[in-house]
Amino acid sequence: MHLGWQKRDPEEDGLMVSREEKLKKMKEYSEKNKDAIANRKKIYYATNKSIILKQQKERYNKIKIIRSNKGYNIDIDERKKRINARAYARKKPMKEECQICYSPERLERHHWDYNKPLVFATLCNFCHNSQHVKNFGGGI
Repeated sequence: MHLGWQKRDPEEDGLMVSREEKLKKMKEYSEKNKDAIANRKKIYYATNKSIILKQQKERYNKIKIIRSNKGYNIDIDERKKRINARAYARKKPMKEECQICYSPERLERHHWDYNKPLVFATLCNFCHNSQHVKNFGGGI
């Protein structure tokens, strides 16, 4: 007999159930009640169709916006433009020094306009980052 002030051992009382046992019970229940569960789903979807469609649309719009590596929101189409511009630009050789500070180290391509993928500046890493901060208010 258990008194209210005593600590209870959940394993002795049968209250502790392992994860495998829970999954087994859930699987048994779903197998036994397949038809009832399917009917409940149909009724739920029929009564809440407009709400479900609205939620799906919101989820799709959230997925459509991708967060870039620096945390700024970029639309999928804009991201594709950037990827294509980088791919085209790799085919064209860079200059041997930064066009701002004339440093020959850590050179990168900087696109002023992603709609013109072959028009880019050769900048060192420092000048490239400073251009992004100065012109776009953030990182690359």
